[in-house]
Amino acid sequence: MFKTDETRQATWLTLCIWLLSGLLFSVTHAVLNGAITARVLATVAAMNLFGIIASIGLYQAALRTQRQTKLLRVCALSAVAVVCAFLLGLVDVSLMEFIRKTFEPAKPPSSMPNWARAVVNMTAFLWIFGMLAAMYLTQQANWVVRERERQLAAARTAASEANAAASAARLAALRYCPSSEVLGQPGCGFSGGLASSGLEI
Repeated sequence: MFKTDETRQATWLTLCIWLLSGLLFSVTHAVLNGAITARVLATVAAMNLFGIIASIGLYQAALRTQRQTKLLRVCALSAVAVVCAFLLGLVDVSLMEFIRKTFEPAKPPSSMPNWARAVVNMTAFLWIFGMLAAMYLTQQANWVVRERERQLAAARTAASEANAAASAARLAALRYCPSSEVLGQPGCGFSGGLASSGLEI
């Protein structure tokens, strides 16, 4: 059911959300720091790429639970959104550590463990995955309604065509019966009644 238009719309929706997120982060960084470097832009691009990959997993979870109850779907996608946000926060921490060791080796490492920093960073991504999960659920619900309306319209069309065919058959039978009675052939109401009573015409 969900193979073409819905997947295409979900893809564009996901790309636009992450593009907007990267743009907002870049603008905020430029306003606060006065400029934005190529290293920051590369970091933002890498994080958006990992975010899109994680969003694919979130969308697959939405597809696999589409036949479940609404409460179960909401709980499942909420859990997947939390996991995706934590993993992306962990990727962010690892990427920052890589940049620090590569370009700023003299800078001391953070006193917080990586998992704790990932939990802190998770809050920055959780709203994005939560919004995407809500959009995926709403989109699929709308497609289910449209599919049912399409099936109902097809059923009504088939019923109308069947009624039209039955009416045409009845009209054809009414045209045939008078000519049969004139010829004295049994099979219509009047001549059949005479034949069954034993009267000769």
